[in-house]
Amino acid sequence: MSNNAIIGWDVGGAHLKVAYIDKAGQLQSVKQYPCPLWQGLDYLHNAITEALTTLPYTPQSTLHSVTMTGELVDLFPDRATGVRELIRALAQHLEEPNLFFFGGTGGLLTAEQAMQHTEAVASANWLATGLLVGQNLEQGLLIDIGSTTTDLLLIKQATINHRGYSDFERMQAGELVYTGVVRTPLMAITDKVPFFGAWQPLMAEYFATTADIYRLVGELDETLDQMPTADGQGKTSLDSARRLARMLGVDVSIADLGKWQTVATYLINCQARRIMDAIDVQLSRQLLPPQAPFIGAGAGNFVVRQLATWYKRPFIDFAELIQINDPALHRLVTLCAPAVAVAYLARIWNDYCSR
Repeated sequence: MSNNAIIGWDVGGAHLKVAYIDKAGQLQSVKQYPCPLWQGLDYLHNAITEALTTLPYTPQSTLHSVTMTGELVDLFPDRATGVRELIRALAQHLEEPNLFFFGGTGGLLTAEQAMQHTEAVASANWLATGLLVGQNLEQGLLIDIGSTTTDLLLIKQATINHRGYSDFERMQAGELVYTGVVRTPLMAITDKVPFFGAWQPLMAEYFATTADIYRLVGELDETLDQMPTADGQGKTSLDSARRLARMLGVDVSIADLGKWQTVATYLINCQARRIMDAIDVQLSRQLLPPQAPFIGAGAGNFVVRQLATWYKRPFIDFAELIQINDPALHRLVTLCAPAVAVAYLARIWNDYCSR
């Protein structure tokens, strides 16, 4: 089993993330592909095909390590069915003898084993990232802010200290917060904003998302902004301001762009306070000393950096823990942390099995 290249796959509900490590153990490629899985499995098949065509892919000498969260989408009647359907979809493209699924504390599973242990495979990508961070850091709080969710994972003595495993358990424990920097509807952040000297209620409508408010303040990188907008229209500052104005029940012309940027900043702070509540719960466990760092990952890594400043904590970018020869990969490694993590974990496993 030695001398294999490895592809790490993170199959999400909105994106497919892929990391490629060559036979020499060097990370060569990391990419994110739009994949609105709730609209049908064809999107996943097309994204996998596109990914494979861009990689120096040799079927016989490449191992595939897969983690997923896409089983949650409402395309499937339940999570177990979702896991099994995703396994079948991946097996149509990838050679089963070399295809493995991350089963959390159960390690890497064959497709057959994964079919039998769907609860271990479902939504375990956070644990893959945490395990890799624990291989490189003694302690810290890992905060992965993605397009849709925020994962928090406390690491002490190079060991992951999580209290939940399933999404249900992790939401209860404050280790999973359903808020992100791209896809979260603004009505899920707060129900009102200060506007022209009064509290203006927000409409409970899918008129705008967090991508709009981060665009308005210039924080959202265009390369990370892959999902369609709420109204299917453009992604300029004016477009985002128009969608934000609609949430307040007015037209964008009622105020200048600076006013809409102020509203956006208020909403960004509301979202930050929600994440800070989860951080406070983790820190209240009193397992980390004051100098323990925040480790940032995901599309919202820039938010984690700001949070570290507010908490007076050192900040470490997830990509700093990975040996990267190509500086251009740095941002993508942070964005696609679980895909990178399952690739490296498979590399460690492969080396162990080859002894």
